[in-house]
Amino acid sequence: MEWHDRAREHERRAAVLAVTIVVALVMLTGWLCSAALGQAPSRARMVVEAAAECGCDPYTVTAWLDMERLAGVPERLRGLLAATACSESRCTADALGDWREVRGERIAKAVGWFQLWPWAVRAGADRRDAMSAAGVYLGQISNALRTTRRACGKRVDLWVVAWMRVNRGPRWRTVEQRGNQRCDGALPGGLRELRRWGKAARVKWPTAPLLGRRARPGAAQSVTPHPPVKFKRGAGLLCLPFNRRTFGPGGRVWVAPS
Repeated sequence: MEWHDRAREHERRAAVLAVTIVVALVMLTGWLCSAALGQAPSRARMVVEAAAECGCDPYTVTAWLDMERLAGVPERLRGLLAATACSESRCTADALGDWREVRGERIAKAVGWFQLWPWAVRAGADRRDAMSAAGVYLGQISNALRTTRRACGKRVDLWVVAWMRVNRGPRWRTVEQRGNQRCDGALPGGLRELRRWGKAARVKWPTAPLLGRRARPGAAQSVTPHPPVKFKRGAGLLCLPFNRRTFGPGGRVWVAPS
């Protein structure tokens, strides 16, 4: 075989090897892309993206998720602040609701992100400030856990019932059950919104984590990596420890004592 025949043979083999490598790279890239698209995002990312579609600022939602983690909120209920803000005000600071006639003048009892009533102002919240209102609202739910356990027992979902009692009051006001402890009833609007987010995510990612629901018996459950943080009440301000800082009225930063 002449040298030019051997050169052509080597060129052919090199060309075949190059085509094989390119095809393998294309197939590998496609496989990796399909795997990435099929992989379910984290629970936090699901909440941030769903809240962003509702009009919430992603950075604010991320801060709310950090507050919930520090407060010991169960992982399945993480995102309750964002879901409540979405369902109550569409993440609007100037939202007004629950109008009442007081001395001939119409007054909005519910104000701000979470449509909090005047009790939140007495607790030290600026209802139009995202962090201040969220700290007082979440602190109220956390503080209601003990009374909920005492009034309703341990068999109820304590966080959900405490959330319900903060929204609607600890006792029933209907004629049939007036004065009885509220241990059941309609779910909070924020919880229903959170479950809708989880349902929509599972349509897109079948392996997505549950939002607002208990895991099925036998399913692996994640454990909160940080212990719950106790809330402190002082000088009329309900403080939420947040990286050794607490957000007070008007979003001002209050340095927690060491």
